[in-house]
Amino acid sequence: MEKRIPTSWQSRPAAARTSNPNTLALPSVASDAAALQAAAEDPAIARRMRDAYPAPYGLANAERWIGIAPAEDPPLNFAICTPPDHAGTTTVCGGIGLKRLADVESRTLEVGYWLGRDVWGRGIATEAPAAAAGGPVQRIEACVFGDNDASARVLTKAGYVLEGSRRKAGFKNGKPFDIRIFGILREEVLGSR
Repeated sequence: MEKRIPTSWQSRPAAARTSNPNTLALPSVASDAAALQAAAEDPAIARRMRDAYPAPYGLANAERWIGIAPAEDPPLNFAICTPPDHAGTTTVCGGIGLKRLADVESRTLEVGYWLGRDVWGRGIATEAPAAAAGGPVQRIEACVFGDNDASARVLTKAGYVLEGSRRKAGFKNGKPFDIRIFGILREEVLGSR
């Protein structure tokens, strides 16, 4: 049974409304918390996320994540929403965040994202990583758990290139695993728009 709560597209901050009605990475608003928590509490999602991802994922975790965005300039954390339906209603179904790297990599962002099980396989995730490029960024990279073929496909469809693998670089649930590195350059994203 779906536990998603629709949010009006028009209730989003002005910065979220673009000329593309299918833009999926939108600033989170307080009314997103229940839908965000409902989608995020799935243990299958936490299994493929870094340890900082709360498991179980409670309403307070969703509210805390939503509260981060207003303090960011530029914004780095967004809700992933379904495209607006005929009534202009979107549904929060995931999250995407960016982390600026440091020192000589300060123009590189690492992107991380997750999507609720209800919408897996519907092509919703593919647009979100590509929409992340903006501002003074030269490159965006994503680290994918070695056995997460679905996320690797999402990134490839979004134009990211598999750049390599860090063997047994990760450790979760008592097991080491490889981490695949995907990257996309700013000009590759802009050239595809």
